[in-house]
Amino acid sequence: MLDHKYQTFLSCVKTGSYTKTAEELFISQPTVTQHIQKLEREVGYRLFNHVGHHIQPTSRALKLAEFVQSLNAQTKKFIEKQASHAESRNLTFACTLSLSDFLAPRLIQELQDSEDFFQLRCLVANTASALDLVRQGQADFALIEGNFDKHEFGYQVLESQAYIPVCATINHLLDKPQSYQLEDLLSETIITRENGSGSRHILSNILEAANLQITDFNQIIEIANIAAIKELVKNDVGISFMYQKMALPLIKQDQIAQIPLIQTPVTHEIYFVYPKNTYFARELTNIYQIIRQTDY
Repeated sequence: MLDHKYQTFLSCVKTGSYTKTAEELFISQPTVTQHIQKLEREVGYRLFNHVGHHIQPTSRALKLAEFVQSLNAQTKKFIEKQASHAESRNLTFACTLSLSDFLAPRLIQELQDSEDFFQLRCLVANTASALDLVRQGQADFALIEGNFDKHEFGYQVLESQAYIPVCATINHLLDKPQSYQLEDLLSETIITRENGSGSRHILSNILEAANLQITDFNQIIEIANIAAIKELVKNDVGISFMYQKMALPLIKQDQIAQIPLIQTPVTHEIYFVYPKNTYFARELTNIYQIIRQTDY
């Protein structure tokens, strides 16, 4: 879909190398240089600075790359929609692992009931990867809870969720009817998600606000699987932090319990994120309203 010069440009931004771009696009390195030089003349400014054996995109180049990626993704989607029949609409969204546990299943059911989609796809990824899927046009929108560049994407806040500490119902922290400071939990084993996940970032922010960090805990278990985290907490292997809605079913079944804190529980926004200035704003607004009305 893109002019060859722009394909070469995007590859250079990604690889940081004329040589790697030539290999990726199966063209010669002189051709890569020619494409970039022609594009620089076309836009009227320098796109890359040479740093050692690598090239580094200028701030203007990064903005151009962001725009071109968005335009290319929307163009592909528009053509696909025009080529398909009304009864065969496809929708792909990205969702973080935490939200896939309690939000995605209900959303898919609501979309199936209220919209005429032929194919619904949910891509589960951490926050950084989910944003990349939107950026690259591989997902129409993303449901995330981590921080992101609000200047780069369009977004709506779905809701604020309490993020709470939890432990097994047999954990010693529940032996006495008392509330704890965050510092009191540092002697425990903390079970947490991997770096790059929104949940890990939220936990880091909670601890940072109390002048603490994850490495202050007695032991750290890092695992990129929500079901495994729940199972480990139930079996009293350690404590964890999770969204209240995620923990509630297990709390009601007396399998885990909320650790009472003296501090007020932290709340964090859940976001509906999509390409900025998208042509499909009306369709995405309709989907956002469906999510807002979803009882999850």
